[in-house]
Amino acid sequence: IAQSAAESSVVELKSRMVSIEQAGAARTQQAEEMQAALVQANETLQGCRASVESLQNSLRGYQLRAENRTAKAQEARRELDKLCNEQQQSQSRIRLLEDLEQNMEGYSGAVRALMKESARGGLKGLHGTLSQLIRVEPDYTLAVETALGAALQHVVADNEQSAKRAIEYLKRGNTGRATFLPLTSVTAPDFREKGLESCAGFIAMAQDLVSYDNQYEVILKAQLGRTAVADSIDSAIAIARQYSYRFRIVTLDGQVVNAGGSMTGGSRQQGTGILSRGNEITRLKQAIALLTEQVDAQALRVKQLDEEAAAAQAASSGLQGDLARALEDAIRQESRVGALEARLQDANTALAELANELTAAAQRVTQLEEARVMGDGQAVALEQEKQALEQQQNALKAEQYELLQQREQAARDESSLRMELLSIEKDVESREELAASLRQRKQGHSGRDLELQDEEAALQQSDGEIEQKIAALRESITQLRANIAQGAAEGEALAAQREDLQAQSETLRREERIEMGKKESLSGDLARQEERRSLARQALDNAVAKLFDDYQITQREAEAAGYQLSDPTQAAIELTEVSQKIRGLGNINVDAIEEYKEVSERYQFLRGQVEDIEQSKAELMRLIEDLTEKMSERFRDRFAKINRYFSETFVELFSGGQAALELENPMDVLESAIEIRVHPPGKNVQNIDLLSGGEKGLSAIALLFAILKSTPAPFCIFDEVEAALDDVNVTRYERYVRRMTKNTQFILISHRRGTMEEADVLYGVTMQEEGVSKLLEMKTKEMAWQLGIE
Repeated sequence: IAQSAAESSVVELKSRMVSIEQAGAARTQQAEEMQAALVQANETLQGCRASVESLQNSLRGYQLRAENRTAKAQEARRELDKLCNEQQQSQSRIRLLEDLEQNMEGYSGAVRALMKESARGGLKGLHGTLSQLIRVEPDYTLAVETALGAALQHVVADNEQSAKRAIEYLKRGNTGRATFLPLTSVTAPDFREKGLESCAGFIAMAQDLVSYDNQYEVILKAQLGRTAVADSIDSAIAIARQYSYRFRIVTLDGQVVNAGGSMTGGSRQQGTGILSRGNEITRLKQAIALLTEQVDAQALRVKQLDEEAAAAQAASSGLQGDLARALEDAIRQESRVGALEARLQDANTALAELANELTAAAQRVTQLEEARVMGDGQAVALEQEKQALEQQQNALKAEQYELLQQREQAARDESSLRMELLSIEKDVESREELAASLRQRKQGHSGRDLELQDEEAALQQSDGEIEQKIAALRESITQLRANIAQGAAEGEALAAQREDLQAQSETLRREERIEMGKKESLSGDLARQEERRSLARQALDNAVAKLFDDYQITQREAEAAGYQLSDPTQAAIELTEVSQKIRGLGNINVDAIEEYKEVSERYQFLRGQVEDIEQSKAELMRLIEDLTEKMSERFRDRFAKINRYFSETFVELFSGGQAALELENPMDVLESAIEIRVHPPGKNVQNIDLLSGGEKGLSAIALLFAILKSTPAPFCIFDEVEAALDDVNVTRYERYVRRMTKNTQFILISHRRGTMEEADVLYGVTMQEEGVSKLLEMKTKEMAWQLGIE
């Protein structure tokens, strides 16, 4: 019996060991998988951290690059604005100088009037002012201007007649006076002073510093031939003393030592003279061309820097997104690594517990095997005794088998419970309770082994003790039944405890899910609060930066001011309105004061020009009124004369009748329309439009002859003016033309016979051959005289 019990215990323990080994293998495989997953997770985490670090370095590099490019772009833009301002100032200066040059500012009114009249073609033979005919290098402009003085406005003319006509023009218009330099009359003596080239400070004769056309050589020699140019006033005085003040010397800064010893000098602003304007315009145009190239190059550079800054900013924004995603991946990987480490620790703990349990079971199996070997020896000796007790033993075996089955069922239930309890990785207390239960169970089995050993010892002592042993076995069976009952109770208790533990586990899981939900909600709230705090901090930093950028005060200074807004919304509206007004003012122009001075000077100059123009306009209006009055008087006289001749001519051509010219508005004779009133003999016609074509033509011829009688012309051509007349009126017409030949020679183009009969010479064109024209001439007056025909 003891052997069977030991064998049963061995089988049970071996089964348990197999289960433990399987569970251990599963736990080991799970631990290895988790270890591999942990290694991979750590590698992934290291990669994420390296990626985060790399992205942070790249982001800092791109941010520095973007800041650098932005700073360079702003500097380039300021340089571009500066160049544009210089270009605009130069262009404004050029426009001002060109206006001055075009309006001949600085010239006298008489010179301006002469040049304008010459440009219109009213005055011939004027070449222009002396300043317009010469060219001087900028370094010598002031010296030449000083040397020429008022001679810059002298007008060069072809000859004395041209100058005379210009003077008469000035006298007629009461315009002023001017000096003329006729090319045919101006002479210049030769300069005979020697050794000037060796004098200290001597530069050249003024004439040699001027470029001009060869035809003006005499004039320039007359004006500058006896003027030397020195580098300074000291050099000029030394040269003048050396040559006994026989000629004039001018310095580069405009000081003069005159012939005879007098000196003229003082302050004179360079670049304000007549000659300086052209040089300054040329210089400014060259500077504008250079500035235009610089502006284009700078604009291209600004565009490139803006594009580079935008690209760096875009790359920085992209890297910020990549960095955020990398940080999220790193955080998730860290959470995964922590979870794997916790699960691996739980698996290692469970694996150690299974190893301890397997070791204890192996020791117990060894002990039971030893007891079984000893039991086999005793079983041979007791085989005969066992046969007597076979029936009872069979019954006991049946009962024992039933108890073993119950015990195995309880053991299986217990094993299942243990497996379920081991599946709860984080419930350490449950595992400890299970270990305590297993230790108690192990102690129970240890007590049972002692009892079996005692029974085997009692069987070995004597056969007589069989009855006692049977009784002891019965007691043992009773005890086993009690133990089985106790095991069943314990199994039920364990089952109940398992259900309680499962219920608790479910409750804990629900609580854990609730807590996890709360944790996630709190994490979301925390993230949102962090984001709000970050946005608020960023808004605060932006506000502080804007406070310093816009108002140049720090946050502490603003707080120290203690200004409180009663209505932030209204203050924001007012701030927006003020900002819009400030933006409406445009960019700050640091050169506004200088520009104002320049514009003010130009305004004063233009104001003077306007006053001059208004004065000139008033003079012109006065001249126009005078001319209008004179023209009206002359028109009235001529109109009355033509009207008288028209009446006489009409009566002669029509052999009677009346004709007159009338003004619709006698008060405005120059703008008034003229009405022709004719009354042929025998007709009472109020309007010339009511006459026939021939009468209209003869009336027009009468008016034409009246104009010719009032202002006879030496030569006149008529082109078929008598085409609409009948033969009688043609005869009257040609006879009247004959009478007019006393003062005027007529060429008449006509096809009327009466006109050709009255002509002195006839010319005709004929084409005897195709494409060949031939001119015919007939002197009818000579033929008539030769033939004796009047």
